[in-house]
Amino acid sequence: MKSHRIVHSSLFAASTVLAASSAFAAAPAAVAATTTVTATATVATPAPAPAPAPAPPPPAPPPDQITAPMNDATMQGAITVFLGLGYGWGLGIGEGVGARFQYDFLPKGVFHFQNGIHDEMGVEAGLDFFHVSYGYGDGFNETYNEFTPLAGWVWNFWLTDKLAVYPKVDIGIRIGSYSYTDNHGTTVTRANNDVFPLYFEGAAGVVYRVGPVALRGEVGWEALRIGASINVL
Repeated sequence: MKSHRIVHSSLFAASTVLAASSAFAAAPAAVAATTTVTATATVATPAPAPAPAPAPPPPAPPPDQITAPMNDATMQGAITVFLGLGYGWGLGIGEGVGARFQYDFLPKGVFHFQNGIHDEMGVEAGLDFFHVSYGYGDGFNETYNEFTPLAGWVWNFWLTDKLAVYPKVDIGIRIGSYSYTDNHGTTVTRANNDVFPLYFEGAAGVVYRVGPVALRGEVGWEALRIGASINVL
């Protein structure tokens, strides 16, 4: 009976050792299988590729190629009323008024400037009236009145949409009358034959827009004028 227990214990111990050995041997295989599965999963789902970098902006053009939109300022169809000081007579400084109408026959000009500057070329026609008088001695007085219908060429250079400068040339006919009063109070009036009848003047001027109105000033060798314009076309 005792020997039977010894044999049974020996067999139980041997089977326990064999079972432990089998479990120990199977553990690396399980670990290897897990590693293989993990590795396979990693290879099957790679990380997404990074997004491409945005393209750089195009280089800026050189300074001499940068242009601004051309402004659309114009004197097309402008009616101008002037006040003037005339200094083309020997009697003294004359006071006068005038009116002009401008029509551009070349509204887009000749030159194509950068930075929004543009030119326009036109004709301007109108009428001037000047009065000049001179008194001296005991009641002696001389008076000269002149009407001048005229027309001319004008070339506007718009530096901005508000400011322009221009040269101009006018040609017209002087229609004048001369009168004098002597010291006895007698007045004599006659057509003036002493002033050359052909009117010709060169001038330079400036225009500045204030809303719908354009202020003008010009200096010529016959007169100094200031006025205001409004476009009707």
